Amino acid sequence: MSLGESMAVWIEESPSSRAECRVCHRLISKGEKRVGEDDNWRGFWSPRYYHLKCWIRQNKEFIKELLQALRENGFEVDLDGKA
Repeated sequence: MSLGESMAVWIEESPSSRAECRVCHRLISKGEKRVGEDDNWRGFWSPRYYHLKCWIRQNKEFIKELLQALRENGFEVDLDGKA
């Protein structure tokens, strides 16, 4: 499923160390930031989880397009945290 399709994506702290990253297949540690995506598998909705860095590597083009769209629509994008 590509991000061009309608799906929910969120970032949260992992409440446990049970979830496995769908990219590197390592466990996501409790308290670590993770990305969640809704997944429709055989008609059942369930979340897929990723390490934040793994998700970013998998979605570089989407992130570039998102940042460009934000800038084109008047949003100031500051990735350095400088005012």
